[in-house]
Amino acid sequence: MLKQNQIHNFNAGPSALTPDIRAKISTAIESIDGGPGILELSHRSKTFDQIIEQAKQHIECLYELPSTHEVLFLQGGASLQFAMLPYNLGTRGGFVTTGEWSRRAFAEACLLQTNEAQAPLEIHSEEAQGFCAVPKKVQIDLAINKHHDSDSVSKLDYLHVTSNNTIFGTQYNELPILVNQADEAQINPGFVIDASSDLFSKKVDWSKVDLLYGGAQKNAGPAGVTIVIGRRSILRSVPQHPFCPKILAYQTHAEKGSLYHTPNTLGIYAVGAVAEWLCLEGGLDMIAERSHTRAQKIYDIIDHYSLYEGHAQKDSRSLMNLTFRTTIPEAEQDLLVQAQELNIYGLKGHRSVGGLRASLYNAVADESIDILADLLTKTAQKFGA
Repeated sequence: MLKQNQIHNFNAGPSALTPDIRAKISTAIESIDGGPGILELSHRSKTFDQIIEQAKQHIECLYELPSTHEVLFLQGGASLQFAMLPYNLGTRGGFVTTGEWSRRAFAEACLLQTNEAQAPLEIHSEEAQGFCAVPKKVQIDLAINKHHDSDSVSKLDYLHVTSNNTIFGTQYNELPILVNQADEAQINPGFVIDASSDLFSKKVDWSKVDLLYGGAQKNAGPAGVTIVIGRRSILRSVPQHPFCPKILAYQTHAEKGSLYHTPNTLGIYAVGAVAEWLCLEGGLDMIAERSHTRAQKIYDIIDHYSLYEGHAQKDSRSLMNLTFRTTIPEAEQDLLVQAQELNIYGLKGHRSVGGLRASLYNAVADESIDILADLLTKTAQKFGA
């Protein structure tokens, strides 16, 4: 049942937390087990040792993580991971550019290259098409990558993809296939995934993934925690770059159990609570099915009324970030005014692209999505489109 003055939070991040999680955090701020609250609790205490270990266990449970992989809690958001990747895994990454964040990841990797043979490759870009889709198959065009023969191309240090594009509203349903354009031979470097905006929303095939990372603030908790899940053999190896700062080495943080320096204690507590909640709700199969049903409710309205025009191609649509525009300019402002009256927040699209965006993260209530659906329907009927 909706509460009076309930806020309907569709922000792209930081985004919604459930009332139960917020209440749990509030209690923990006051005191934990009769001692200091989480904001005042030493990260060297036995109490926090238990908190961080439980948070890791809840994530391992949620993702059905194999023993080959482990969880780190870092800081600096996905943006710092853009720099940590080439330092640790090597500068010769292959990048699939499907939006602003994957473009930034590639640009950051380019800063560390020392010679042409070790330069990162942008092996595919959707920019010319307006970032409205993600590829099913990625073909390496050796004519474009003329400095690299087919053998060297197959020796990429990793293949980087952004699983969900927050700004443009596209998402991979499954990981793309990478093939050599010359002979269609499949290439299998380990995937590195920026999953910042679809963490905790669907299962991952860990046999194909060397490392997955993301800022928690969209779908896994509050801002300030970066979740990194990687192969132990990678996270505990000496960095590939000889001048990698100690604090940017995965090995440093893995060997210290994410406690090399003071971590975001509150954020880790909250992420653990979110992961535990999702496990209790039924796990990622249930969450993925629920996400599809909720997103489809809004997409059906976008497709039905001529007032709305979706940005993403239908086979690449995000279940997390739904991006669209109105075909009648004044209807957008009218909709936003009505949204404010209904306590609906976060519908304006990213400043770089405009339009509208509704982020349907796990903690957004079903009732809030019903309120949004009703608003979109009534606005379309009002404008006769």
